[in-house]
Amino acid sequence: MTPVRRLAGAHLILLVAIACTAACDGGTPIALPPTPSASAATPAASPGPSNPGASNPVASNPVTPPPDAPPTAPVVPACAADDARLIPESVLVRDAFVAGTFGEEQCLVRVPAEPFHEFLPNPCNDRGALPTAGILARRAIEVYFDDDPDNGNPETSRYRQVVTLYDSAAAAKAYVDDVLADVARCARRKVGKGHVFAYSVKAPGELGVQRFYSASAESMPNGAIFQIFFVREGAKVSVVTDVGWEGYPSRPESLAQVGKRAAEVLRAWR
Repeated sequence: MTPVRRLAGAHLILLVAIACTAACDGGTPIALPPTPSASAATPAASPGPSNPGASNPVASNPVTPPPDAPPTAPVVPACAADDARLIPESVLVRDAFVAGTFGEEQCLVRVPAEPFHEFLPNPCNDRGALPTAGILARRAIEVYFDDDPDNGNPETSRYRQVVTLYDSAAAAKAYVDDVLADVARCARRKVGKGHVFAYSVKAPGELGVQRFYSASAESMPNGAIFQIFFVREGAKVSVVTDVGWEGYPSRPESLAQVGKRAAEVLRAWR
């Protein structure tokens, strides 16, 4: 029985999938998904904030502005200021479902110690600093949203998106190829405490991460699949990763919408 996931306040959550468009240098879709890791974010099994030292944007129940209030410009962290000049706001999917969506910008520097905090697929459990070779700019967001807005019962879920601009189409393709190679080489990743992440290519442009938990994790849905979508357009790559909520993945249909939107805005970026 899936527990009801209620959203505190007006903000909701979602996250994980990969898609590559046919325009990726040759017309052949690229399969794959999360990327190198990123800055700390809340584990899928915990509804806490992405930054342990920051207030929880959902739990804090922020005041919702009136419908006629002008939209508030997203805050860009100082560490991402340079990247924001090269990667436009238009390619970040912050408002897939408009009302009730909340997105935080993140700075990705090192691979997180916990796999639940990763923004990029990391099948082989690489540690340390994230690779920077060939990267001109990178922006990352974590979005809390309602993954089932039609049922009249707000349900919190979460996803992460990373957009990277490489110095060439060849460098971008090399990144995607490396992730696919890692999925083939490290299909089953042990993540500690008896947990296992099983990576697989579900379809062109989509990875699946099936999570198996030890018997001690009674509240976790064993074998649940979290999606990852990759989109590559020339020298640009966008990765959408499902985070879900309290160990449960987001609704696949909802995450697929986010992946589709990420592909559309990446194609439109000139």
